Amino acid sequence: ALNTCLAENSHVFIPEGVLLHSGTIILNIGTRLSGPWTGPDAATKTDAGASLYLSGSSLHYTGSGIAVDHPATAAFQDGQIKIDHLQIFSGGGTRGIHLKGILDIWIDSVCVNGQTFPATTIGFSHSAVHVEAITGSPGFVGIVRITNSVIRYTAGYGIKVDGGNNLNAFSIHGNRIQGNELGGIYSGGQSMGWDIGGNDIEGNGNAAPTGTGDTGHQIYSTYPVGWNIHGNYMEPPVGTSSSLI
Repeated sequence: ALNTCLAENSHVFIPEGVLLHSGTIILNIGTRLSGPWTGPDAATKTDAGASLYLSGSSLHYTGSGIAVDHPATAAFQDGQIKIDHLQIFSGGGTRGIHLKGILDIWIDSVCVNGQTFPATTIGFSHSAVHVEAITGSPGFVGIVRITNSVIRYTAGYGIKVDGGNNLNAFSIHGNRIQGNELGGIYSGGQSMGWDIGGNDIEGNGNAAPTGTGDTGHQIYSTYPVGWNIHGNYMEPPVGTSSSLI
């Protein structure tokens, strides 16, 4: 029913509470998926005092694939997708959010968490947020804003961007990117005009294999051009010698 609502140029508001879903939520061009989630520290408590879930709108993904997806299409698409004021969490799955072959993306005030409450397993083995170009011509994605969000405790990367050689105009501001086991922010391909500022990026890469080069960093890019990295707090996992950048 939710996928039926998410037609092109639609806005779907998720009411407060926890929505369990095992299937992938598919986004179309011009859609907005939002709710009233207000922050990672406003937890609803059980009688025993343990955190049950974060207040606001929470999507609890119980499947084995992608929780929220704009899948691959035959051609590059120009149209905004916005996801805001939601929590997406899972103890399984491969990706929290996957957006492929699209220009103009805004992820704002979203928590993507690879843990359920109480935590038993770590989810999202590939990444919390995966932005992917369509390989080949034109092979780019751009105008991507990830702001005021919490991206944490996944088995993969916090933010991973790849699939082409024009991964341009990313703004990553005011986020907490923490405890993702392969790394914090990863860009695989020519990436022009990125601005990464005012984030807390720490404790990422704690389970990264040694000697692979692209894992274990707080920020990593294979081909950065014109990047501006400023005003971030960065710290490697405790007890490791992982590189910051």
